[in-house]
Amino acid sequence: MNIAYIISAYKYPQQLARLVYRLNTNSVSFFIHVDRKTNNQIFDEMRHLLKDFSNVYFLDRHACYWGDFGHVEATLKGLRAISNYGIKYDYVFLLTGQCYPIKSNSKIVDFLSQSNGLSYMSYYPVGASWMKRIDRWHFRLFARYYLTFPNKFLPLHLRRPLASKFEPYYRGSSYWCLHRNCIEYILDFLNNDDATYRGRFLNFFKGVYIPDEFFFHTILLNSPLKQDIINNDLWYIQWPPGSYVPSPRILNQFDFDDLMNCDQLFARKFDPLQDSQILEMIDTATEKSDLHTKFST
Repeated sequence: MNIAYIISAYKYPQQLARLVYRLNTNSVSFFIHVDRKTNNQIFDEMRHLLKDFSNVYFLDRHACYWGDFGHVEATLKGLRAISNYGIKYDYVFLLTGQCYPIKSNSKIVDFLSQSNGLSYMSYYPVGASWMKRIDRWHFRLFARYYLTFPNKFLPLHLRRPLASKFEPYYRGSSYWCLHRNCIEYILDFLNNDDATYRGRFLNFFKGVYIPDEFFFHTILLNSPLKQDIINNDLWYIQWPPGSYVPSPRILNQFDFDDLMNCDQLFARKFDPLQDSQILEMIDTATEKSDLHTKFST
């Protein structure tokens, strides 16, 4: 079972290195995109910590703003690199530097081996309440995102022409585990011979608000592979209470029992400045207790 991990990171070099050490086997590869806004000192430390890994590839950097297409572009760079480098893979996981496995590598492989080519992505059709993220104009000014129309001053709803034939649009978690068939379908779709259409499609999603929650879901759930996608992203994530919270809760030692007893393969979000022990507890409970010495704080 060959696995490729695409990791989006922007801080905490030690935590990123620990994630790679934890997941590393002879049959995995890592494609890491570091936000261009991350200062060079942090980026250089990341590269230094991982310099001995021949299966780690750092992607060309660009700036990623929250809610922006940059996060989708980072993933696309990873997918294209996997294809261009001729990497052998059966599955691709999309992670961040603050994700962490809560199952051993052998259990991750066993799970995927028994999946028989199925993919894992949470999704649901986009209803009217979410369409404003798609069919209204969005723009960024001074690193902040703004949604146009309607508003209390000008209640006029200017709809953007919807992209292509997609109906409905789908939304879900930004993180997923996709079989090679899905990855090849995405790349083939984006390599469509009609360059005008391809450009129109990409440009459309550059105007969607938080497009990483829509882009891959909409492509795959409107494809013949829909029947092969399980509506489960394999992530343990806890969201604080509230009608809309932009970031999940930081997990800590008090979450340990729930993490160990759930069926998911990965969890987020971890932050060593808030709890430096939870990752050591997870490692001790799985297969990588040797990381305690290398990355203890």
